[in-house]
Amino acid sequence: MEVKLKSEPEYEMLDAALNKFEKILDQNKVNFKLEEGEAVLVHNHRVLHGRESWEGADRDRELLGCYIGAGEVMSRWRVENLVE
Repeated sequence: MEVKLKSEPEYEMLDAALNKFEKILDQNKVNFKLEEGEAVLVHNHRVLHGRESWEGADRDRELLGCYIGAGEVMSRWRVENLVE
């Protein structure tokens, strides 16, 4: 998506807003390292997420993804008494 700005002040306002947004993200960032066999579930509508570059020592990095409905997850967790 291309953003066409009409004037220099608009560019400066956009640049300032993006810089502020980046600072907010940095202040609220959480980093963690997964161990073998661990997984992360992320709600795409509630969490801005990403991953950093990785240099493997003796094996390749493997990332698997899937999409599941939140309703299905919460239902299963209730059945398993993991949430109320």
